[in-house]
Amino acid sequence: MSKDKRGNPDIKEHGFKTDREEPFNKLLAVKVTESMYNQVKSQPDSSEFMRKAIQKALDEAKQDK
Repeated sequence: MSKDKRGNPDIKEHGFKTDREEPFNKLLAVKVTESMYNQVKSQPDSSEFMRKAIQKALDEAKQDK
């Protein structure tokens, strides 16, 4: 049986690149109330808003230790 030849063999050259120190490659799911969900989703960039809120909470937790 021959190997499947579909796809782009040079995909790494054309793939997504980031200038961040660490790429966003993990998904975190949490349960929230409907009102919290609506407030977060009403933010202009809700994903970045959540990332900043989580980082702030992690920094504060680190300082409390």
